Amino acid sequence: MRLRKDGIGGDDKRGGNQKGKGKGAAAAVAADAAEDTPQFMSAYGWLKDLREDTECMPNTRERQLDFIEIGELYNEYKEDQLETGSTKGCIAGLKLWRGVWEGEFSDLKVREHKAVSGKNRKRSELRRLMRRTVTQNASDRALIKVVRTEFRHSCRRERGFYWEERVKPAKLPESNMTQISDGATQSDYVLPKICALAFTPRNGLQMKLVASLYHGHILVIHLVMPHIIGDSNLTCHCIDSSLEEYQKVMKSKGYPGHCPANCRFQMDGVSTNWGIVTFAHLK
Repeated sequence: MRLRKDGIGGDDKRGGNQKGKGKGAAAAVAADAAEDTPQFMSAYGWLKDLREDTECMPNTRERQLDFIEIGELYNEYKEDQLETGSTKGCIAGLKLWRGVWEGEFSDLKVREHKAVSGKNRKRSELRRLMRRTVTQNASDRALIKVVRTEFRHSCRRERGFYWEERVKPAKLPESNMTQISDGATQSDYVLPKICALAFTPRNGLQMKLVASLYHGHILVIHLVMPHIIGDSNLTCHCIDSSLEEYQKVMKSKGYPGHCPANCRFQMDGVSTNWGIVTFAHLK
């Protein structure tokens, strides 16, 4: 009874089993009250908008940002709040800001590798241009806001089309095939030095890594020698060799050994001429 009067209960999920730690019920009420503070809502709103600029990864529930130090991202949050007229007292501290991130937006992650290129850089630049200190003209900021909205919608349309098409090969293997091909960031995966020669300045074998995924069927990984240039010739070769492996897998499953009527190939980071050559090769 004495513990019950102090607000400590064993069945209380939020404040139970806290002998010697103060009043559990009071701590729970304080936690609820903290969610209504301007600091909490400031961090919540900013992180929610940041999350809206991302999409789910194809194979996980995570939404990833390009690599950035946590302190730099927090400074970006503070600058945005100050530019919108918030007082310093209404801005969340780093501890609270991280707590809101981890508690409310746990699926939002920062990529581990620095050497990453992607859509997030464009999103970051558009966010930067939206700041009053960068773009002082209100009409220009309004235009950038429209561009940012259109860019966000275009990314989601593209992602939605991909998610729709990637499930068809498993359901309709005789009529649909989708393939996505991409290379790993070379600075993250090359061998830095020759093994067992710690004092030599010579680098190790700089192999390229190219993966071709045929959804629902097979993943083909190419290890490419360093003297081979990463151009349309390499792309076409990887497509041809991976198609041979795809046909073998389809034959083993009892399907015809040729490509179905509906084929979709997705390749990232290609220039206009590169794309034209690859398209002509496929045709």
